[in-house]
Amino acid sequence: MFGHNRKNTATMTNKQYKNPVPLVLDLLFDLREIVDRQELDQLRTPAAIVLLAAVSNLVSAIASVRWVAPVLPGSTTNIYLISAVTAVLLPLAVWIGTAVAFYVIATLSFIDVDLRATVWLTGVGMIPYVLSSLLGTAATLFAITQISAPESVELVQARSSIIQSFTVVRFTNILYPIAVVWTGVNWIKMGSAAWDVSTKRAAKIVCGPLVLLLAIFITIKFKSVFNKRYINDRKQ
Repeated sequence: MFGHNRKNTATMTNKQYKNPVPLVLDLLFDLREIVDRQELDQLRTPAAIVLLAAVSNLVSAIASVRWVAPVLPGSTTNIYLISAVTAVLLPLAVWIGTAVAFYVIATLSFIDVDLRATVWLTGVGMIPYVLSSLLGTAATLFAITQISAPESVELVQARSSIIQSFTVVRFTNILYPIAVVWTGVNWIKMGSAAWDVSTKRAAKIVCGPLVLLLAIFITIKFKSVFNKRYINDRKQ
């Protein structure tokens, strides 16, 4: 049961971080070291990381709905509610769903892992995903302050297309799949250390859920671009 964590318990106290600089560097570049230094059954750290993404998504969703709310027919309460719930649940679903997927795949592969520790490393490994979420929210907030809100429902699509054409927004759209892959690399490195398996075996556990996440993202983006082009063609 999660032998890697147990056999390093004696050395963890001496290896605790004394200042935030090495912690930040390890969070970005050497998550194997994080696995060695931390008690992996404490979920406060991964929960805080994932909640940061949830709050970021929530701010972006509310700002976007507020931008178009004046021209939407009827009450916008349900739109606010649905947008808020979706924004908050998405990173939480990615975190817990991916962790459970890792656990199931590892168990089926006859690798003895601890679910709670797997939840820990999945959440901490999502740091690149969280950073891309924060940058995406910043880009969205910047873009909607640079263009006037639509004066009618018919103009919502056109103004949204203009927002998507902003360089900062395009950059964050490109950055997101890169961040997902980076997150996958983190999961492989941390999984190898935490599950006490080779990098190759950790990659076999991680790759399935990672490819699924990328496929979902690409599908959403493809549909978004297709719908915008279709609407623009209809207008012409």
